[in-house]
Amino acid sequence: VYLYKNPTVLEEVASGIGKDGSSYQNKSKTKVIEISWVSEPHFFKRNTMMVQYIGENENILKLLTPYLGPQFVGF
Repeated sequence: VYLYKNPTVLEEVASGIGKDGSSYQNKSKTKVIEISWVSEPHFFKRNTMMVQYIGENENILKLLTPYLGPQFVGF
């Protein structure tokens, strides 16, 4: 769970996460970081909170979605 000062900061950070959740590009667009997860990445956001779940457990995904909405990036 990542908490941000306001929704604008959250959106700024979230916009740098690659569509599949396996890369991040910093704000200045000068560097891309590739990430290898142990399982499938899922990212959710709501208000000033971003939640990252790395896994494939459908029950966990079903628990997160009603509270956070659909994932915005990931598998």
